[in-house]
Amino acid sequence: MRVVKPSPTMVVALLTLVAGGLLGCGTGTSGPAAAAPTAAAAQTYTQISSGDGYSCGLTKAGHLVCKGYNAHGQTNVPNGTYRVVDAGPFSLTCALTTAARPRCWGFGAPSAKRVPSGTFTQIAADGSPCALTSSQRVRCWGGGKAPTGTFKRISGGDGVWCGLTPTGGLRCWGAAVSSVIAPPKGTFTDLSLKYDFACAVEAGGNIRCWGDAQWGRTTPPPGTFSHVSVGARNACALTRTGKTVCWGYPNSSLMKNVPDAPLKQIALGNTHACGLTRAGTAVCWGTTRKLL
Repeated sequence: MRVVKPSPTMVVALLTLVAGGLLGCGTGTSGPAAAAPTAAAAQTYTQISSGDGYSCGLTKAGHLVCKGYNAHGQTNVPNGTYRVVDAGPFSLTCALTTAARPRCWGFGAPSAKRVPSGTFTQIAADGSPCALTSSQRVRCWGGGKAPTGTFKRISGGDGVWCGLTPTGGLRCWGAAVSSVIAPPKGTFTDLSLKYDFACAVEAGGNIRCWGDAQWGRTTPPPGTFSHVSVGARNACALTRTGKTVCWGYPNSSLMKNVPDAPLKQIALGNTHACGLTRAGTAVCWGTTRKLL
């Protein structure tokens, strides 16, 4: 067998190929080896809202992400940037654009799209939406009726709305037959209403709930809380240290796998919930855990 002795020119060529990554184990490449991929950073949000089987999260840049049940197009976010979002109890999603204008999509959207003129600071996506103007007046459309007076926060349920007055009182309006229409007296800092019951956080941190008392959902546990959110059969609240406490229908998946991490916001849907950690990442639990 004839042995070919490599010339200096051949040695240099081989070394060049190896240094360039063209000769290596496995399949060949056409250039230097690629760097190892890095894990994508977790999406962070400034606000979240949960509806019937879906949730929406708003990023710092104003981009809105909605995921989950989408039979009525409630997660099909229109193009644009937003400042606040509300995923309603009846598959209607409403948000305020960065220009403070209402925009609604999903179930019942044709009538909900006939929004009033003006700019707004908050929106409640019930079957008929209501929103707060910059002068703290309530404007409703799509069949809803607005009360007189001023409010600093509103929340919508099944044909009923409740609001926090500037002094912290509660007022509710809408269907006179609803058990939610007569709220408790006192001074409150937070409010949540969905379907046929509501809860509010008193100035001292206690929670008061009213409406349909089935499954014990209007009987909150003792404690000092800062934030509350209600769903179809359950409610959850955050203590002042960010711990999540839930009550209501005992067999609900909402009562299982409640996160241990401190949260700064929670939003309940029908059978799931999502919360925001202090870093702004979303954690969800219940029947649909990976919505955001």
